[in-house]
Amino acid sequence: MNTHVFTVLGAQGFVGQALSQWLRARGHEVHTPARQLPPAELSASLRGHVVYCIGLTADFRSRPWDTVDAHVGVLRHLLAEGQFASLTYLSSTRVYLGGNAGQSNIEVHDIQFVAAQTPEEAWPVLREAWFGDPDKVHIDGYARLLWADGYSVHLRETPPEKEAPRLYFVNMGGYHPDSLAELHAFDFFVAKDAKEAKARGLASLLKGIRHQHKDNLKEVDDCLLLETVSGLYVHLVPDSEGSPFRPQWQGYQPIGC
Repeated sequence: MNTHVFTVLGAQGFVGQALSQWLRARGHEVHTPARQLPPAELSASLRGHVVYCIGLTADFRSRPWDTVDAHVGVLRHLLAEGQFASLTYLSSTRVYLGGNAGQSNIEVHDIQFVAAQTPEEAWPVLREAWFGDPDKVHIDGYARLLWADGYSVHLRETPPEKEAPRLYFVNMGGYHPDSLAELHAFDFFVAKDAKEAKARGLASLLKGIRHQHKDNLKEVDDCLLLETVSGLYVHLVPDSEGSPFRPQWQGYQPIGC
């Protein structure tokens, strides 16, 4: 078997660590330089085939500029100054549903909401909802939504009262002058209507990227009212001690047929 030299950047993360182990198990030489190295030193440390797994996920909402740096800024330095045989970019930011669609050149993503006891129970529903190539669909991550914005979240067979609080999913998009890619952040908000939910999303997501700045724009891409999930009604109960959702799993799980 032919062996090769690889440099895995972001090897301390979930994807980078798993990839490094997989490559070493197959006899390849793997270098894992520290992410904290200055850009010039990091560029000089590259060997062979480079796999870029650096990214920021868990606290990206409160660190927008660090997110840009992790996903774009460091990469720019490596492309400009580094010497390597090839470079593969694996960095990503959030169930994330991913795959290819028609003539798309890069992976596209979607977010779906499903009521299921186990992740595997959701696979058929997610395959049905996927708009792209059926053989390329996969899971990038998932989380359980038990609490949001001061309320515990429950699913019941009967609808809530007419005046009950409503749960909105807000997806924010923004731009930074150093990056062609659109930045994204999302969260759940309890509000009386979509207008209020959008306003709260603008105030709390992608902080530091201001709509009024000429070179730093942000806008609400999606504001979805979550009334039902898998045929069950969403009920909200006041709860001051809950915690926001966090990813339960992140990686690459093919579910295509």
